Amino acid sequence: RARSDIMSFERLFGAAERAIERFSSSSGGAALEAARQRAEQAQAELYDGSVPPWQTLSEQFAILEEELKARILALSAQQSLFTTAAAEQHRAATRHRSVLPGCLPMATAALEADPQLAQLRFRLVPRRLSEEDFWQVYFWHVATAKLDLCNDFASANAAKRDYLGVSQAGGASAGGGNAPAAA
Repeated sequence: RARSDIMSFERLFGAAERAIERFSSSSGGAALEAARQRAEQAQAELYDGSVPPWQTLSEQFAILEEELKARILALSAQQSLFTTAAAEQHRAATRHRSVLPGCLPMATAALEADPQLAQLRFRLVPRRLSEEDFWQVYFWHVATAKLDLCNDFASANAAKRDYLGVSQAGGASAGGGNAPAAA
């Protein structure tokens, strides 16, 4: 199913290139070449820029990737999360903005990495949810999992710093550490 989606996007890029070619024929070759380069770059980003949703982009949170992956993969086992009521709630919270254009590479990577998600999508779209609603709900739960885990991590780090007597700036706090007392 993920491969058919990629093929659909390839057809879309092909159609866009043909439309640009027709439009640019009156503008000259330079505009056509620039448009073609942008289309090729967008297509390359579709393949190269696709990272699964559990991959962190910050080295600080890289240690959390395995736990984040487990939590996100567990989403596809919970069909009850993917309801029209949830979709309506998330749609209202995002003021009806589409998530697909920006999340498409990540959605493609998620489908390829999680066969259970691909099966869930096949069962739900379009019978129960639209494509947009499915991904809106999915990425809402992904964001929630990330926030929960990262906030837990930040809280744990703060508690560890407090326990060790280390201040936020990285030095020893007045109540602990190995700094000599001022006379």
